Amino acid sequence: MTAAGLLARRSLSALAGGLLCFATLAAQTPLAAPETSAAQPSLLRGRLLDGAGRGIAGVPVVLHRVDSAGGAEVTRATSASDGGFTLPLPSERGGERGSERGGERGGERGGAIYFAAARYAGVLYVGEPFRGAAPAGAYLLVVGGGTQAPVPRRVAPTAIALAAGLLTLTGAGWAWRRGRARRHRRELLVELAALEERFADPAGALAPAERVAYDQRRSALRERLSRLPCR
Repeated sequence: MTAAGLLARRSLSALAGGLLCFATLAAQTPLAAPETSAAQPSLLRGRLLDGAGRGIAGVPVVLHRVDSAGGAEVTRATSASDGGFTLPLPSERGGERGSERGGERGGERGGAIYFAAARYAGVLYVGEPFRGAAPAGAYLLVVGGGTQAPVPRRVAPTAIALAAGLLTLTGAGWAWRRGRARRHRRELLVELAALEERFADPAGALAPAERVAYDQRRSALRERLSRLPCR
């Protein structure tokens, strides 16, 4: 065999080896997953319970959003046989959220406050408020007892002042003030949910003058709520 033929044969062998190596590497490299065009919605998973911890079925649970525009009902679901419910939160990405109550942008969810509410036996109950993503674990909405029972009657301001003065002198003062803030926050949430409930009811449609008063009231409630601690 001539030198030229030997050189050509070696070149073909090297080329074949390179192609085989490339094919092997390509087969071992996993294909990249296609990127999604939009973020998946966060889900609020919870249970509707009675005071004894038993699930309650067939009750509408409403997700409320509170932001600079006031309050707004986002979505609702009916509790299952075990009291479970799932409510989708608005996506953090994307354009306008198709809302008839102000057209809030989905990207503003980080500053908004969310909470769930349910009416049971004629009484409106609310769950704990939260910001941003759904809380870890089950979101519990207790009706008929527990920490989320109906708002109690207000105590006379003088009695509150005297009790606050006495408790401040003891180690229980801080805990009492914290509990009072939680009750006050729950009062505001209940009133916001009741306003939205009335507005969503066709039989309770508001006249123009009533709508102005409604918007002013829910904006005032939102302002007061924003001053209270929220997880």
